[in-house]
Amino acid sequence: MKLRCAVYIRVSTVQQEEKGFSLDWQRKNLLEIAKTNGWNVAKNDIYDEGSQSGATIIERLQFQKLLENIKKQKYDIVLVSELERLSRAQYSKDWGIIGDTFRAHRVKVATPYQIFDINEVEDDFMFSLFGLLSKREKQKLLLRCQRGREEAKLKGRFLGGFVPLGYKYDRETRTLKKDSAFSDLPQLIFDLRGHKELSYRRIARHLRKNFPVTVRNGNWTEKTVARILRNPTYIGKRWVSIQGTPKLVPFVSEPLIDEKLFWKVQELEEKRRIHPVPYRKYPAA
Repeated sequence: MKLRCAVYIRVSTVQQEEKGFSLDWQRKNLLEIAKTNGWNVAKNDIYDEGSQSGATIIERLQFQKLLENIKKQKYDIVLVSELERLSRAQYSKDWGIIGDTFRAHRVKVATPYQIFDINEVEDDFMFSLFGLLSKREKQKLLLRCQRGREEAKLKGRFLGGFVPLGYKYDRETRTLKKDSAFSDLPQLIFDLRGHKELSYRRIARHLRKNFPVTVRNGNWTEKTVARILRNPTYIGKRWVSIQGTPKLVPFVSEPLIDEKLFWKVQELEEKRRIHPVPYRKYPAA
């Protein structure tokens, strides 16, 4: 099931907008992140505060509207460009209201770099800490967090976000475990591509016929198929960037696909790039 996502955008000054942190940039960037993660964002789910300082949250009409809709259980996650968009550090009372509201209704907070589930002890601590720190201290902490995340990636840890088809997240072990209800689907997709050598289009058509909607209630498309077939999570690995160079490292996911089949599919993909099959229109039957 897709997470119901609210997007909150704001710049505190016109000068801030002119420096490249514009409302349009935030909107475009955050919507792309939501799309990548498979989160559902409708037109009315975008809360645009505009170019105003709105020192406290009581002065921000869009944020008040967002809080009311959170209380009505309309969202699972709120996406912002940075935590400071929610409130400034000096207004600890505001941070308390925000934290209490999100916590009470089990709503997560996401930035482009991290997801905070403040019903989890560690995430709650980090979220509260960000609310108390100055901007300079936050920047230092962010850099340390980013370095920590890079190190965690190299060690193959799961850092939250999109859980691939066929898996479920185990909170106790912080690993991706086989989801027996859907684990056969990735195998089917890899078989159709690797053994029968069907195109993405034909695989998507087969899935639409036999499985009308995806696990997240979306449509089976060629992009969905391609994303699954290129994902090394299915062999217990993941791609990371080390000084700009991609490297495949072990990951905390239970392998669902045989490695020989996975790499056969990647070879087919490479041939497809070199010798693309021209699109042909077929007459109606």
